[in-house]
Amino acid sequence: MMFSMLSLIVNAIVITAIGVELVAIALGVASADQLLIVSAISGLSTALSFKLSKDALAKLKNEPVSIDTSAGKREVAPGEYNLYEAMEAHLAWKRRLTNYLDGRSAEELHPHIICLDNRCSLGEWLYGSGRTRFGDSELFKRLTDEHALFHFHASKVVEAHQSGNRTLAYRILSEDFARQSKRTVDCLTQLNMQVEGNEA
Repeated sequence: MMFSMLSLIVNAIVITAIGVELVAIALGVASADQLLIVSAISGLSTALSFKLSKDALAKLKNEPVSIDTSAGKREVAPGEYNLYEAMEAHLAWKRRLTNYLDGRSAEELHPHIICLDNRCSLGEWLYGSGRTRFGDSELFKRLTDEHALFHFHASKVVEAHQSGNRTLAYRILSEDFARQSKRTVDCLTQLNMQVEGNEA
């Protein structure tokens, strides 16, 4: 329960910081130093929330847990799917895309593949055993939708870069992709909180 409350507080701080940052950017009223401070607060809050989720999700490796669905509670077997690894993999995409845009990566990225939300391990789980077990959960449905948009925006970053529009690529990365990344991780965090709440 303490984790849930602390996570909610941290997420509220993150959402507020990102909102302030986006408004300041849109209005062009913030100085570079002010934006840097807001970005730092947002980044620290996200890191703290991620650490709390990581600690709580580590418990999922060895214990069966249940999650609420419209049909009642369903049990998740130990090791069925590691939500922590899903969060980690999707948070790593920002670094991966940034390195790609900055020319620090020799990785070949293909928008027509990146946009497929069923190719990563989370997508395989969402469209496979996860859907079988939790497909009637509203939170699960929202996670599936947010995850699909995450891959859509990631592919748009690469597509803009490959068409020679670096400015657009960086804008999509810092706005649309960043917002969708947060929504996807928020859904994963909420799913974990729901699972943790069912353990109590």
